[in-house]
Formats: sequence, C-alpha cells, structure tokens
Amino acid sequence: MILKSSNNKYKLKSNSFKDLINIDLQSLDLILLERENVFLYKSRGYKFLKFHINPKVYFHIIFEDKNNCIIKLKRIEIDEIKTLLNSFKINIDIRINKKQNFLYIERNLSITVLQSTYFFNFVPFGGLNKLLSNILELVTNRFDKKFKKKMTIAKYK
Repeated sequence: MILKSSNNKYKLKSNSFKDLINIDLQSLDLILLERENVFLYKSRGYKFLKFHINPKVYFHIIFEDKNNCIIKLKRIEIDEIKTLLNSFKINIDIRINKKQNFLYIERNLSITVLQSTYFFNFVPFGGLNKLLSNILELVTNRFDKKFKKKMTIAKYK
C-alpha cells in the first residue's frame, strides 16, 4: 500500500464574508441529496490521460456552529475510469473557520493505492510512487484553485 498526502493552510480575505452557516451552497454548484447534509458537485468535464472525464463528487458538510465548518469527501464517481478509480482510496478533509473578514482553511488530501490491485503488481515501486506524487500534485493544485474561487464568489442567504 502506498499513501501520499498533502496538507495546505491558507486564508481568504473579503469584506463580504458573513456567517458560514448562512452560505448559499447552491451558489457553489452544490446540490443537496440527502437529509444528512450530503451534497453533489458535478465538475465540469476535463481531459485526464486520454479520457474526457466528468467527475461527480459527493461531500458531507457539517456546520459545527455559525463560523466553523467541516467538509469531508464521501465518494467520487467517474464513469469513464471507474475500474481505475477503484484502485485508489481518496480522502479530502477541509476545516473552515471564519474570523472577522477572513476564512481560515485547512485542507488535507490523501491518495492511497490499494494493495489488492492486480495492475499495480506489474508497475515498479519507484514508477508508481512517482505517478502517485504527480497525480496528487495535479489534484491538489486543481482542487485548491477551484475551492478558493468558489469560496470568494459564494453568495449568502
């Protein structure tokens, strides 16, 4: 089993930030699915390797109080690479804390290659390690960029 993880802390400043609990999640393109605060985010399609993929990402969003929020990845569905995706375990944990005109964000993203994957038995460890590092860098850069953009344009109720 190979595990790669990335942690990032940053803050966003805006005079328009209000209490987090009042954020309009639909303005972030999140669709409420269940009563337990599970939301679907349909990512715009993009190319990955030779595939054009359209990810569906499910998040569990918990408001601890009016200025603290936890977002956890529940699951990812990518029909175009479903078999390959089953070879990985992906975790995303985000903590958001609002203080005055700042959002303090802590993000942890990890990718684990599952041992039972037949294909990866034939890939040298060094090559697999490098591939996983490159995937993690690509995913974290894309995620952080989109997340920051979404949070700065969010609307409030």
